[in-house]
Amino acid sequence: MGIAQGDSPDRIAAGLEVHRSTVFRELARYSLVAQDDRWGNDETYYSAALAQFWADQAKARPKAFKLDTLPLLRQLVIDLLNEKISPQQISVRLRRLFPDDEGMQISHETIYQALYVQGAGGLRHELSVEGAIRSGRTTRKPVSKLPARSKRTWLAGHRLADRDEV
Repeated sequence: MGIAQGDSPDRIAAGLEVHRSTVFRELARYSLVAQDDRWGNDETYYSAALAQFWADQAKARPKAFKLDTLPLLRQLVIDLLNEKISPQQISVRLRRLFPDDEGMQISHETIYQALYVQGAGGLRHELSVEGAIRSGRTTRKPVSKLPARSKRTWLAGHRLADRDEV
């Protein structure tokens, strides 16, 4: 069973007990186009090697944080945070100091994640200043994308603005 044996994607999906769209997506994602210059026809071939390569790359996740792998960058970020410089300003400053070295550039979001998320703030324990972040927060303030809900549900439809004019 498989592409090499000439089976259809529907039959492969049935044999693997997955939805047919899963097989179609896999084929579309990892197929290579071979051009036939003699007749001008293009043929696509599924590349199992390409699919395996990307599967192996996905296994390597979660990717290590930049601050964990580059000690010089980590120390520079810690020093700047101790000077009460915001993560956004640190990001811009590093981009200006090291324009050609992407290894020494870091986004402000990565700094915030190192302060708030990693191991309950792994970077925060190395700071000499108590509140390196100007807001003084030790955790992130969640921002919901949902509209604010009213806690006064009994007023729904009974407000003056909702009434008909008399």
